[in-house]
Amino acid sequence: MKKELQVLYKKYGKDFIKILTNELVINKKKSSGKLIKSLKADVKPIGENVNIVINSEKYLEYIDKGRAKGKFPPIAPIAKWCTIKGIPKSAAFAIAQNIYKFGIKPTNVISKALKKFTDTETKKIEKDVAPLVEREVVKMITKNQK
Repeated sequence: MKKELQVLYKKYGKDFIKILTNELVINKKKSSGKLIKSLKADVKPIGENVNIVINSEKYLEYIDKGRAKGKFPPIAPIAKWCTIKGIPKSAAFAIAQNIYKFGIKPTNVISKALKKFTDTETKKIEKDVAPLVEREVVKMITKNQK
């Protein structure tokens, strides 16, 4: 059953990435496309369980949870972002100062995507996984009766 679950979970991971990508676009968090291209779903077996792990560029964390004021962000990524957005690179330091003073508001794109995923995929997951679980239970009962 583990292999079958891994295949299903890989599909669910891809479905989640589609929803997360949509949330990033809705929240206008697509400038170079690097973050969206970095989103990958991996399936990791852990003991008897199978987990879906979503990998991405590290800055997804700042987009999702925001950034607290009081700490200077690195200038180089801001300068690159400025270039992509058509803003003069010389503005990068002022933007960094602004982030230092005010922080960055969270977008909560991950929790929003998880909610949408749960709302749309739960029935599909139940339908896909239930026969696998049922088959395993029948195997266990049959094995114990012998």
